[in-house]
Amino acid sequence: MEAPRIPSNEKERLETLLRLRILDTPSDDRYDRYTQICTRLFDVPIAVISLVDKYRQWFKSACGLDARETPRKISFCGHAILNDDIFEVQDALQD
Repeated sequence: MEAPRIPSNEKERLETLLRLRILDTPSDDRYDRYTQICTRLFDVPIAVISLVDKYRQWFKSACGLDARETPRKISFCGHAILNDDIFEVQDALQD
């Protein structure tokens, strides 16, 4: 997989993310319920709520995944934030 490009609104996006003060906060049942519902609804082994900062994607909630973050340069979400369209990965093993 290619490293994601930097979006044109990167500065504003990061400022907003920092202003929310959500990065590196403890897990929260409200978010965990969403990821649990997603795994059942879509019949998938993993669902995450991911926030992309300057160097990483951080998981506010993860169901079926033990990691709390991954480098941005290898993240699917780094690609997904580039536009408002649906971003679907058919086979993550091939990307």
